[in-house]
Formats: sequence, C-alpha cells, structure tokens
Amino acid sequence: MQTVQEIEARAIAAQAIRTVPDLHPEVLHSFLVDIGKREPVPIARFRGVPIWRYTADLTTLSSLPEAELATVAGNDHLVFQEDHICVCLRSDPQSLMVVVPMRIVGAIMEDRGFTPASAAEMRLAAQLLSGVSLNDAAAGDNVAYETKRNQFKSLAAKMGLSRQQDVVRILLQDLLLIVVPRSTAEPNHDLLYGYKDRFLPDRVRLSILSQRDGPDARILDYGPVSGRPVLLLHPMILPDITDANINAAEAEGIRVILPLRPGLLDPSAASQSHEAHMDQAFACLVTAWTQMCGTSAALLALVSSGALATRFARSFPDRVSSVTYAATCFSSGHYRPSPIYFGSSVAELALRNEWILTKTMATLRRQFFPRDKFEPTIRRIFSGSAPDTRILEREFDVPNHGDRIMAVVLQSPESLKQDYFNQVHFDWKQVADVSAPVEFVHGLEDSIHAVCDMERLRTLAGNRPMRSVPGVGHLFQYDQLDQLIADVAAATPR
Repeated sequence: MQTVQEIEARAIAAQAIRTVPDLHPEVLHSFLVDIGKREPVPIARFRGVPIWRYTADLTTLSSLPEAELATVAGNDHLVFQEDHICVCLRSDPQSLMVVVPMRIVGAIMEDRGFTPASAAEMRLAAQLLSGVSLNDAAAGDNVAYETKRNQFKSLAAKMGLSRQQDVVRILLQDLLLIVVPRSTAEPNHDLLYGYKDRFLPDRVRLSILSQRDGPDARILDYGPVSGRPVLLLHPMILPDITDANINAAEAEGIRVILPLRPGLLDPSAASQSHEAHMDQAFACLVTAWTQMCGTSAALLALVSSGALATRFARSFPDRVSSVTYAATCFSSGHYRPSPIYFGSSVAELALRNEWILTKTMATLRRQFFPRDKFEPTIRRIFSGSAPDTRILEREFDVPNHGDRIMAVVLQSPESLKQDYFNQVHFDWKQVADVSAPVEFVHGLEDSIHAVCDMERLRTLAGNRPMRSVPGVGHLFQYDQLDQLIADVAAATPR
C-alpha cells in the first residue's frame, strides 16, 4: 500500500511531466503506471534491454519483481532467478550487483548477427550461464531432459557451435562486457572530446588529469596561463565559450578554469549518492586549483554550485580570494508548481522521494530528446526574461542550432539529477563561516528566482552583500559572463 508521502510525490511527478509541450495522454498514463512499480530506473540499456546496478548493501534497495537480490549477495557468480540474471561483481572498494532480464541473451545474439533465439532457448542459456546443468535445468522447469537437450542443440546451431562450453564462453564474454562498469583506469571521454571539437574554439584547453582516488578530473580553461585565476563552477547548462569570451579574458589577464562536474556529457555514468557525487566534484576542484592556480583564486559559483564553492572555501581559506554566488537557485523552501517549468517539481522530489525523482527525470529526458520538444520547452521556461530569451535565440541560431545546449542537457542525466540535490540539500548558513569576501549577484530580469527569495537567502548566509544587475536574467552567458568574471577577478592579486 502506498504511503501518503508516495501519493504526494506521484502527484508532484505528474505535474513535472505535464510541463512537456503537446504531451500525449498515453505518455502521462504510462509514466504514472511505471512509477507505481517498485523498481529502479535502469542505469543503462543494451539494444533496449535494461540493466540495473546496485551496491552490495541491499538494505536500502527494493528488489526487482521476481528477483530476490538478498539471495545473490553471498555468491561470486551468476544466479538465474525466474526471468532475470543476477551478477555479483566483487571489487574494491565496493561490490556491485547487476541485474538483467534473461532476454539479454537474445540481444547478444542479435548483436552478433545470429538467428534470433526463442524464449525457451534464452531461458536455457541463462540457466547455463548461471552454472545450471541440463539435468538440473530440466528438473527445475519440470520438463524432460530431452526437451532441454533439443533446446540446447537448436541454440548452439544458431551460434554455429556444438559444444556447451563454447556456447557459455561466448555468451558469458559478451554479457560481462555489457554489465561490468567501465573501469576508472580506462575512462571513456569520447563525448567530451567530441563536444570540444565541435563547440569550443581551439584556444580552449581541455585537461584530463588522473587522480589517486576516484575518476579523472576533467577541466576546461582559457585565457593566459599566467593570468589571475578564476575558478568557474558551472551550472546545469554549461556556459557557451566563444572566441569573444577568450579575447575578453586575454585582454583582462584572467585565466578562467572550469572543473567539470561528474556525469557531465556521460550518459552512462553510474547512479550514486549525493554525498559521493559531491566528494568527486570536490576532488576535481582541488585538483584544478593544485594544477592550475598555485595562488589564491576567485571562486565564481553559478546557479546550483554554491554548495561546492562553500565547501572548498571553508576547507581551504588560504586558496580563496573571494566567493561570488551568481543566479543562485533558492526557493526558500516553498514549492511553487508551474505549468511551464518542471524545475520546482523536480527540486521538491529531490527532497521527498529519490526513487520517483529518478524516474521522472528519465521520462523528461526521453520526452525532450526530439528538437521539436526540447526547443519550445526551454524557450517557455525562460520566456519571462527578455535577456534570457535573447541568449536562447543565439543558442538555437546558426551555427549550432541548439545542438550544443541539447548535448549538455540531454547527455548528462546523472549530473542533472545531482544538480537538484545540490539545490535542496545544502544549509546556506554554512556561508557565514566563509572567511573570504562573499557576494551574491542576482539578475534583475531573472524570471526563475525572485529578488525577495534572494534577500532571504542573503539573510541565511550571514547577511552577506547582494548586488542586483540590470539587464541580466538567470542565464549568465557571453558578454554578461565576461563582465561577471572581470568583476570577481578584481579581488584576485595580480
């Protein structure tokens, strides 16, 4: 039976989905049915087949239907249960449980160009992969041994094989390549490299630095290497960087450094706790300062990066010359549903129910992939601000036609989810303990966050000063970003 909190969360999730332009009623109906199922969102898919991953601590996780994970935790091999294959991957520092439907066998055969397997053949293959003999498979399914033997012969013939060990070897090899998470020692940065090649000027530098613990630190920077450092903590929508921005930084003698948040331009990034995500983002920021600053730097935290900036400034006061929070997300704890903007509903779900939040964001992402849905949605969100509207006109005009902003938003699902956790799971009273000079900057034409909310935020943060900027909305881009960077760099010694 659903609790009152779950019912309320479902209603908030439905409100978020309804903000999709021209939403088909069947999409909303399917979504409401889906979030009623107590199963998580897949971390990945292979030819349409979902893949779920869990940490070995199963106490806080609900099992998939017909797959009791608690019985798998003590095994070092594959376990077949009903319609699912469960794989225990023991590694340091944590073990992972991976669950896939048995039809993954059919997807593997399709990928190899084999004749499609029948449902009975896929079931037998899953049993063999789990170490079950033909005799035991026949007994478990209450069929004759000859039935299972004939199913195996048919399966092997479709693969061009005859021996059982060869069938198992090939299927197991492909299965493990699909379900085993990408090694942090061999990360895949293809999307990031592609983004740089297509959307960034040659003078923007991309550094991918190995770290002793955790994934690689990925950092963009531009401007003179010996210039005054400004650590720019980016928002959900990564700022566009143009030749004009680089020229402005070079003219002012400023080196702009952007540590990229975990999960950005990585649609296969594993789901993780907010604490783990914050630790990785913090480690990347520390690496960026260590490798590229060497002296106190100005911190510029855009939108939802305030928690990260505050943690760094409190941990290393000698490395920070000033902290500026710009276009900060803050609703003062008030949920304000909107017919055009899903952000408030999603933030509320981040406070109430992570399970439903994850499913909601996955559905929104699928709905926004077509350009004819994404463009009107993001234009509607910022339609109340003339400066933001002009910025989006540039984004959807030549030469990129919106491809840049779509890539950043739609190819970063884990980063986006954590963005909302950053907004709601942070105590702004911590800013009062920052020893460096602090300033809040708010665009007077910001249609997302009201000035009165910013005043309450400023009070929580220890009555730090706030500067309202005319002619600026919520999106600090292009020349607006140049001016903001120049302002915060003024606090950094030359």
